[in-house]
Amino acid sequence: MSGLAVIDQTIAVRLDHVPDGVYVVPREMFGRWRWRHAGRWRPSDPDRVLDLLWALPRPGVVLARPAAADPGAACLARAATLAGHDVIALPELIEEAVWSVAVAISLGPRDVSTLGRVLDVICCGPGGARSMPQHPWGATGLSVPALRPATLARWAYCAWRPCRWCDGGGLPGYHCRRCGAPVDDLPTEVAA
Repeated sequence: MSGLAVIDQTIAVRLDHVPDGVYVVPREMFGRWRWRHAGRWRPSDPDRVLDLLWALPRPGVVLARPAAADPGAACLARAATLAGHDVIALPELIEEAVWSVAVAISLGPRDVSTLGRVLDVICCGPGGARSMPQHPWGATGLSVPALRPATLARWAYCAWRPCRWCDGGGLPGYHCRRCGAPVDDLPTEVAA
């Protein structure tokens, strides 16, 4: 992945490896003494997150789950926008979000002009490629496309459709990963 990517620690702890160029926004877990909250993450401190994002080189890409899916990290997307970083929404389910990030960081160096399109589609989650051969992934056995990341990136680049409301886009039938508007299926001539 070229450039700087930013993810939340709740996703980073589920990845096998976080390479250089991927910055993790730290979060703390509740202590064991709070039995009702054991194993749950504390909400991020908005001031601390904003300070961290201001210190990073711009432009970066922040991959964040929607606020409804992870209210504790809701400030990440807002702070990233204020700090001048691009924000791409991950799927709501944590396993799908982890898969999307794992594929995104395994893409290696990419042309910045193609990376945005690929991330817009990959971050729709593995459900967008149901017509492809599938195999189980991760501890939960999530069904994902049985393609190498480079092949999946080429497919994602071709499957991408533009959003009518912003510079982003995604898969037809899904929502734009940048603004949340529905993505229509346009003819290829219009989308290119």
